[in-house]
Amino acid sequence: MEPIDWQQKGNKVYLIINQNNEPQKILLNEKILPFIIAHTPKVFFVKININGNIKEFIVDFSTIKPVINRTNSLKISTKKTATTVHSHQPTDNYYVIMRGESFQNRFLSIKGWTAQEFAFPIVFFTETEKQKQETKVKTKFEKYENKSENAQTETVKKTIKSTSAGNLRECPKCKAIIIDNVDYCPKCFTPLFEPEQGVDFAL
Repeated sequence: MEPIDWQQKGNKVYLIINQNNEPQKILLNEKILPFIIAHTPKVFFVKININGNIKEFIVDFSTIKPVINRTNSLKISTKKTATTVHSHQPTDNYYVIMRGESFQNRFLSIKGWTAQEFAFPIVFFTETEKQKQETKVKTKFEKYENKSENAQTETVKKTIKSTSAGNLRECPKCKAIIIDNVDYCPKCFTPLFEPEQGVDFAL
């Protein structure tokens, strides 16, 4: 039985398999992570079924790190109700996590260890999908940023147009919005008037 690689990023844990000569990540269900972290030793067997092709691996989670979810508030349960394992199980493209055969409750489910085999549907996460997600987020941000800049420009233009008697104007050099009745731009000190011919003036 060959070992299988895994990776942890924050509260996400992935099993890494070679599918079609390309490494792919299988996202583990977050609800089973506390049971894996609490178990000693953290060595398990994994059965993976992809398109009817079943393979078994061994995985060592000895270096897995516990993750504290600060968003969850403290919950106090006054009555414990009986829970049942989901009867609907995937028949294809799933993974099963097991521990040694000496355990009566050998198979891991979302409710803990159980005697009945529990299959989790496979959720692949590839680097290509990650890049697509990052590109999508970046594109949306850039569109929002451009929209904001255009909105600000349009607001300035509308303000200039709506101002009565032309009280505002735009500096021809630095494009600053200034009062129309000044002779020099207060930002770049560009003269805003044209002297008449034959008339002397001094600064």
